[in-house]
This record gives sequence, C-alpha cells and structure tokens, in this order.
Amino acid sequence: MKFFLGIVVIIFIVCSFTAAPFVYAEPVAGYVCNAATKECFLDLIKDDTGDLSFPGCVAYDAAQEASLAKKGFVIISGGELHRRMEQDQKYSFCDEGKNPQKEKTGDAKEMSSLPQQIDGFNLVGYSDGGQKAWDIKGDKANIQGDQVDVTNVNANSYGDEDMNIKAKKGTLDKATGNVFLEKDVVVTSEGGAQMKTDTLEWQRQKDLVQTSDKVVIQDEEMMVSGVGMEAHPSTRAAKLHGDVTANISAESSGGKKDNRIEITSDGPMDLDQAKQKAVFRDNVMAIELSTGRKLKADQMDVIFDEKSKKIKEIVCTGNVELHQDGNVTHSEVLVYKADEQRMTLTGRPKLLIDPGTVDTKEFFKY
Repeated sequence: MKFFLGIVVIIFIVCSFTAAPFVYAEPVAGYVCNAATKECFLDLIKDDTGDLSFPGCVAYDAAQEASLAKKGFVIISGGELHRRMEQDQKYSFCDEGKNPQKEKTGDAKEMSSLPQQIDGFNLVGYSDGGQKAWDIKGDKANIQGDQVDVTNVNANSYGDEDMNIKAKKGTLDKATGNVFLEKDVVVTSEGGAQMKTDTLEWQRQKDLVQTSDKVVIQDEEMMVSGVGMEAHPSTRAAKLHGDVTANISAESSGGKKDNRIEITSDGPMDLDQAKQKAVFRDNVMAIELSTGRKLKADQMDVIFDEKSKKIKEIVCTGNVELHQDGNVTHSEVLVYKADEQRMTLTGRPKLLIDPGTVDTKEFFKY
C-alpha cells in the first residue's frame, strides 16, 4: 500500500522540523556544554564576528553530538533552558554567572518579539547512535515571536529509506508546534515514490496532517489522486475526501500479463495501513484494464497483499453491477480475486444478457 508512504514521510520530517531547536541569530549553531553539570544545549557558537565566548562553557560543532553522548553529556532542550532562566533571573547555564548570549542580544523576551532573519538556514539532527537522522535547509528564515517562516524548504530524513521534502515556503509556530508548508510541496522517497500537493498543515496537538488541495501520489506500481486529505500519525490512518482516482497494480499468476485496476469514486476514500485496506465510497467504479470489465458499487473494500503491496481482493457491496461485453449482472455482494481475475457474486444475483453479444458459456465461467 505504497500510497500511504508519502503521508508517513511528511509526518516524520515535519516532526523532526518542529523538534529542532531554532537559532535566533546567524545560522552557525553548535553545542554549548557545561563540564560541571554534564549538560549541553544547542545555540549559536559563531556569528559574522567569529567565535562567540561562553565563560565557563565549551562550544562544540553540532556534528560532535555523538562524541558528547559518549562522554556522558546530556542534551537539554532550549525550552528547558528558558524555563530555568524564568524561574531564576540570575541563573546562568555556564559557571561564571553570566549568559553571554543574553548580554550580547539584550533581554531574551524583548528580543524574541523582534523580527530577525537568517540567510542560508541549515539544521542537522542525529540519532542516539550518532548517525545523521535528518537535515533541514532553507534560503532564508524570518523569525518574529513564535513564528518562523522558511523559504525554499529542503528537508531530508535518513533511515531504512531516505526521504526528501521540498516546498517553496514553510511556517512553524514554536508555541504550538504546528507547521504549514505551501507552494509546490513535493515528497520523494529513495525508491522513487512521490507525493505532490500545494499546501500541507500539521496540527501537533490534534495529531492531524491535512490539506484541502489536490494530492497526487505516484510510483511505478500505482497512482492515486484526490482532493483534500487528512492523516492521523498515531493510528496510521488517512483519508482522501473527494474526487478520488486510483490506478494500482493487482496480483496476477500463471504468467498472465500485467493486471492493473483503475478505481474512481466521489469519495471519501479511507485508508488503514495496519489492516492493509482502503475503502472507496460513493459512486465507486473499478475497471480491470486488461479485460475492460467494469464494476460499480456503493462501496468497495480493497485489500492489499502485505508483501507485494498489490491489490489482492476487492469486495463490492451495495447496488453492485458487473458490466462485460455490453451485458450487466446485478448482485448485493461481489468479491473479486485479483490473482485469478475471478469474480463471485452473492445475494440474489440477476443476469441481464444480450445473447447476440456474448458467448454464454464463456461468460458464466466468471
């Protein structure tokens, strides 16, 4: 069920995007570490004037996170650091009682409300084992208060299969963790699967990724499109709201030629990755492209093979029609087995046959 892949990729990268500590000045970041407390946090270590001074602390490049972990250092979040500073106005992360960043930039709360701009925005994240897990690049990052606007977003995740996401613009709300991507949003997997849409929003607290625009997801095995999408990462469920079209490979056996099924519906289409199942609703039609046979129903449940990810079975219910060679068969339920290209009709099937256009014996084998 590869058309879920694009949704999963977006969720992973967006989560990484919102979890990353954002730099509030020039984009040269690293780890500032306190040897006494064995803690580090990500902050600026260089600006256009050169290396910054952190009395009582030592600065390390971001790529040294793994070696810091081996030395027993713990990475604390920027949010935790700000919490400590708010609780104790005299608190300093470093030993000598001064916060060089606060001295350099002035009052932290006052500065956070002023617009700032970063050219050549670049952040990198690492796994617990020290491997590069993700990176995010942008031409510019404009920061004002809790809102961060990044232009020409180019983000990657690295793992079992590398992924890339691009968008002309990305907006992050640091207070809520919500992310909005817009203009030519493209997600591409290492294997070539690709998802395209115009806008994409992640609402962190609601566990919701959504868009009201057209979505197209495609690879060598399938193409799926629809208008409006929502996905819930925690349940691995997704929905295309309307105007759904799917062209997907189906199982075949015995040396039969490539078997593809085209399915259209008014929508919605619900997808359950855990069950390897997609449900098409409302004015659903499926065409077996190798034979031209056509199915119509109120609902079609499409079951995918767990290994091949191809269609294994289609169960049609509600006002079912089978169209073949100008003839129509009606039934309450129809089950299509893709590997045999065979259909079973149940629930008082009724056959309307034009004897002049079909070989009855051949027709009845289906």
